[in-house]
Amino acid sequence: MAGLTLLLEQRDIGDQITEETAQFNPKLLFDYFAGEVLDNADEATRKFLIKTALLPKFTASMASQLTGIKELLPILNELLIKNYFIYKHAGRNSVYQYHPLFRDFLLAKAEELFSHVELTVTRWTAAELLEFDNQHDAAVQLLMEVEDWEKLAKLIKRCSGRFIKTGPASDINRLD
Repeated sequence: MAGLTLLLEQRDIGDQITEETAQFNPKLLFDYFAGEVLDNADEATRKFLIKTALLPKFTASMASQLTGIKELLPILNELLIKNYFIYKHAGRNSVYQYHPLFRDFLLAKAEELFSHVELTVTRWTAAELLEFDNQHDAAVQLLMEVEDWEKLAKLIKRCSGRFIKTGPASDINRLD
């Protein structure tokens, strides 16, 4: 019912309905459902979701270090049970990953809800965790966002052999 209401509201923009607005917009519908997940979550879960979205893939340990939440397994289990756009890749250390659209939604919310300082510190911490986890491309991206050029240069120098063998991440090409 909520999805139908949203679609009707999307078309209800007054007397002028353009061809663009008359078409179905699945991203709008996804953002609505993602917003429902975020709005109905408690404060700890919201913090967890938004901060861990900075990590393309993460372990429980990485999430705990980034969010400061020590007992986060109940949060992860609830998200998995309710099928809230999160996937668990089993192994010796389980790895979690958000649906790409949900992650994009959460990253946009981080820009809205966090102060510049809090978001910068969180990005920098996430970059450190990603570097330690050998997710170098993602660490490079975050270091670029926080403009930590010194740390970025050290990371690229340390990983230059791998970047030469596999090719650079597309975002490294933007370094001018």
